[in-house]
Amino acid sequence: MNYSYFSLKALGVVAALGLSVGVAHAQSVNSTQVNVSGINSQLNATVDSVTGDVSSTSAAIGNSLSVTTAGYSSALNNTQASTAGVSAVLNNHVNTVTGAVTATAAAIANSATFNVGYTGVLNNNQSSTGWDPSATVNATTYAVNGAVATTAAALGNSLSVTGAVNQVNSTQYNAAPIVAVANTTVQNVTGTVTQTAAAIGNSATITIK
Repeated sequence: MNYSYFSLKALGVVAALGLSVGVAHAQSVNSTQVNVSGINSQLNATVDSVTGDVSSTSAAIGNSLSVTTAGYSSALNNTQASTAGVSAVLNNHVNTVTGAVTATAAAIANSATFNVGYTGVLNNNQSSTGWDPSATVNATTYAVNGAVATTAAALGNSLSVTGAVNQVNSTQYNAAPIVAVANTTVQNVTGTVTQTAAAIGNSATITIK
């Protein structure tokens, strides 16, 4: 099973909610994020008779960083620590939809995404030591003409790096239980049905160009 796919999928859902840094020519970026308070998200959705697509998302994030650079950077440094619980709950009830139906609950303690130009060194340190990151989806879906995708994703630490990086040093430490639960009922669907529950302690995806 490709666990990095689930990690990146969850990050794609919630990337806009975190700290984003975009610079044309940065010598260095230094970021430190610490979360010590519980983060909870809950969405209760009832949707009926829709012409088009339906998308429902409940996302809870302890710390999130996205860095985009162009040109040369001597050093990119990221430190993230989460010592509190992170919980996302989605209760989703959908009936009679002509398009696609997507339901996602994502709970992430620490996430960092780097899309960079040439970089001398990238240092990443992430620790999750709080209560469990947990993602729960309770979904009933009926009478859909398109595809149905349901995802519960819980992550402790996640790192994604893409670019021309000379050296990457990464340390990820997780001491928290990770829980992902998806309870689903699906009936009368003409498209593809995908149901996923993914619990990941540490994930790192590094693509050097």
